Amino acid sequence: MSESFSIDETDRKIIEQLRKNGRATNQQIAEALDLIAPTVSARIRRMEEADMLRVIAVSDFAVHGYNVIIQMAVEVDGRPASEVVHELAAFPEVFAAYLVTGRHDIDLIVVLRDMDELGPLIIGKFSQVRGVRSMTPAIALEYQYGHAALEYGRPRVAKPDVDDLDLQLIAILAEDARVSNRKIAADLGVNEGTIRGRIKRLQQDGMIAFTALTSPKMESATKVAFISIQADVDNVRDIARRIAELPMVNTVMIMLGRFNILTFCLFKDLDKLHALASDQILSVDGVHHIETSIAVKTIKYNPRVVRITETPRSEEA
Repeated sequence: MSESFSIDETDRKIIEQLRKNGRATNQQIAEALDLIAPTVSARIRRMEEADMLRVIAVSDFAVHGYNVIIQMAVEVDGRPASEVVHELAAFPEVFAAYLVTGRHDIDLIVVLRDMDELGPLIIGKFSQVRGVRSMTPAIALEYQYGHAALEYGRPRVAKPDVDDLDLQLIAILAEDARVSNRKIAADLGVNEGTIRGRIKRLQQDGMIAFTALTSPKMESATKVAFISIQADVDNVRDIARRIAELPMVNTVMIMLGRFNILTFCLFKDLDKLHALASDQILSVDGVHHIETSIAVKTIKYNPRVVRITETPRSEEA
């Protein structure tokens, strides 16, 4: 990527439109921004060629058979945490793995098909990794996306009806959401109407959504922090909603564990993170205690799989 590459306000507005609907046509974006379609096309292509932008489909955990999401805080002893985290990240159940500062050394996000898999994972796999001293799991009960997050939609189906063709379609869109229905149909050996109908159904069922990923160099917040919160149990949903409205808050999860709320925050300046945690979150009525850990290195993470929590836009027929 060229050192001289830069984006302007028009680029940022185009990105915002793509984050709302990655399948919006160049003409639709142009009309929304009072531009012409060739200008939109050229700017998107320029950002993609510079590896500053990628428009993708994200799919819900349930599409891949995962119904249980667990945050696992790991303490390490007798071995470098950098070695332990790589060994833990190699397990397929580990969706995300971070080296962190704070009370623990490693934070994991674990995805399971059901709770019966938790015991064998902890006892038969994680505990066998040399250097793991302790593990503190917390089960995610509910999700809320915050001020800094992309909005996707609440699933309308508890058990997705997804077949092999759907999975092939999702895999293609996860790499490039702006590829034409005609090309997808040709690649998969079906007609264009089939592709259009399946995309519409997957969106309506809350199984996929379209958005834009940008290079960290374009983001105002590039670091990840986890803030664990002890809050009033009888008012936890309202507290979580208020925290989700705060700047820099990406995701809020209501948890079952030592803390009953977990927030994922994106930040650039440590002072702003401190202000968020100590001045804003702690001042929310019903919050009693917080612990903050900062991800110093991301070992494993897949931005193409998310928990979809709001009604997504359907592609126009």
